[in-house]
Amino acid sequence: MPNVIENAKKRLAAIKEEAEEIERFLAMYDRFNGGTNADPFGAASGKEPTEAGSVDNSLRRRARIKGARPDEVAFHMERVIRDRGEPMSRSEIVRALESRDILIPAIDKSRYVGTIAWRNKGTFKNIEGRGYWLCKEAEPPIKPATPQSGEDEEGQF
Repeated sequence: MPNVIENAKKRLAAIKEEAEEIERFLAMYDRFNGGTNADPFGAASGKEPTEAGSVDNSLRRRARIKGARPDEVAFHMERVIRDRGEPMSRSEIVRALESRDILIPAIDKSRYVGTIAWRNKGTFKNIEGRGYWLCKEAEPPIKPATPQSGEDEEGQF
């Protein structure tokens, strides 16, 4: 029974952390948006954006082609690891990001993910032989090994 309580407390802490992230995002959005609640892309109203808040469609298209910024990749890496609930290798993270349509701006995507993890040592840690995990989370128990084809053992910094 104590394990259930401990798990519930961990889940509550994760939810509170996520709420804090959302609050930081909203505060940043308000700061960059001049304190207005208007959607700069006009999605809420279903109309095209006004000239004052307009964003050139070609710029948005280029940003999609160019790929996500490093801080965005780190944000999404944290999400996929948290959603999976266990350490992930670099290639697993790459596949998870690509399945969410996150473009990684590198030829060697696994190496890029490793670099992002290394640069964000306060967020990610490498558990030897298991992959990347979140620094603020307790390490999940090791699951019994089940052989799977195509799995790699990468994950070193």
